[in-house]
Amino acid sequence: MIKRLLTIVAIAASISASAQWNYDAKNVESISGSYKDVGKKATLITTNYSGNPMEADNDNSAVQNIGFDFRFNGQTFNTFVLNTNGFIKLGSVAPSAKNIYYSTGMGGGNSTITAKDSNLLYAFNRNMVAQEGTEYKVITTGSAGSKVCTIQFKNLKDNINTAQYSSVSFQIKLYETSNVIEFVYGEWEASGNAPVLTVAAVGIKGNDIESSINVAKGSAIKWDETMGQPTKPYQFLNGNYSVKGPNFGNRNDALPGEGHTYRFTPLK
Repeated sequence: MIKRLLTIVAIAASISASAQWNYDAKNVESISGSYKDVGKKATLITTNYSGNPMEADNDNSAVQNIGFDFRFNGQTFNTFVLNTNGFIKLGSVAPSAKNIYYSTGMGGGNSTITAKDSNLLYAFNRNMVAQEGTEYKVITTGSAGSKVCTIQFKNLKDNINTAQYSSVSFQIKLYETSNVIEFVYGEWEASGNAPVLTVAAVGIKGNDIESSINVAKGSAIKWDETMGQPTKPYQFLNGNYSVKGPNFGNRNDALPGEGHTYRFTPLK
């Protein structure tokens, strides 16, 4: 009797958890938009979770304010923690590690998708390092009910073998009321290395791997290519990447167009 009761409780908990997740791959868009630097009015993120200056490589920021209530994964958040490897964790608890990313340029090891952490938004999860001119900033704009929180990663470079980018910039944007999430990409610069296949993780995650949406793209596919073509692997996936690929492939001869945007809209 007790065993049966525990089974029922476990099933109910599983159903409840899945019911909280109201994003789906079919409701995600790849669009051409515009990228605008947040400028001098934005708040520089310079302090890490321990209260010390941000490290150039592998660090979690101090808790940052969103500026409004943002609904995600059945919860309400008004804060986040930034990780220097291209993602944020909603809420006031830091990611479980500072070095969450694929362990090699070809994948393997941990990433935001397989990490034990929940409520992650990863615009470009990859081993990256700060350099001269790198900035992390946040700003909330707009009027009540239609505010937008923009989190900006500026001028990071690859910290993998073989590095493909000498400078990458992008933004994670959170929209009040609609709870839409956007990843907007700025100007990227190729490294001097030859183009080779490397991988990253791009997407959003609720409680676990199953409650995640990830962008899968062949490394030679341009970011503004039409998605869903059978001969060109470029699609949104519910759940993790396939072992056989594609993951989110990268080569420095297929850069994102400035303003390219992935938009995640919750289901009604």
